[in-house]
Amino acid sequence: MRRIALALLALLSAAVPAQAAGPQILVTGDSMMRGVDRSLRLELEGIQELSFESDVHIGEGVTTAPWVRRARRQAREHVPNATVAFMGANDCFDMFRAPCCRDKWAAKYEERVTRMIRAYSREGLAEVYWLTLPASSARSARRRQIFPKINAAIRRAVTASGPHAHLVDAWTVFTPGGQYRSTMLWKGAELVVRSVDGVHLSRPGQGIAAELIRDALLADGVVSNPAPP
Repeated sequence: MRRIALALLALLSAAVPAQAAGPQILVTGDSMMRGVDRSLRLELEGIQELSFESDVHIGEGVTTAPWVRRARRQAREHVPNATVAFMGANDCFDMFRAPCCRDKWAAKYEERVTRMIRAYSREGLAEVYWLTLPASSARSARRRQIFPKINAAIRRAVTASGPHAHLVDAWTVFTPGGQYRSTMLWKGAELVVRSVDGVHLSRPGQGIAAELIRDALLADGVVSNPAPP
């Protein structure tokens, strides 16, 4: 009898997943998030114990992939306390009955982002952080026209989604006034912050983006600095 009881206890213990200590953080997006996720993990793991999951899909933007359905699946599987999204580098495609990049297209983009935020927030149980796109260089004239429209749609979606949605304004930090710059002064050092394609962030730029996200998570209490001894 004792052996049966012990066997049942072992089975029950195996069936219940261990709860990770600290907050659960999900980072997601397209190629804009690549590298930022690595830098953010290092930033956050230096603050407190947490669970960190990166789910990046290169080349798959809001206009080209089923992100609303994916967001629901991610929220269900990872149950994050906070989700960070950074995407849109390749969002220059038509959507159903909405040619890029007119008013109807922008409205559909906003709607999709709003639905994704709703999924990630899990009915107000989690925080959602969405990064705007820094302006691209003149090498990509089409993106220079589209990115401001994407950012405007993101801003509207975040504003409409309530207190659990937050904007991380990479546009203003990296390209104030919409002016592209490949280098910038950051904490007393002149850094090359953009990659050679004029769209993505360089390794130092990814580090700066990670700091912006870290500071937002700290400000909202999602992560906490350890108490002084």
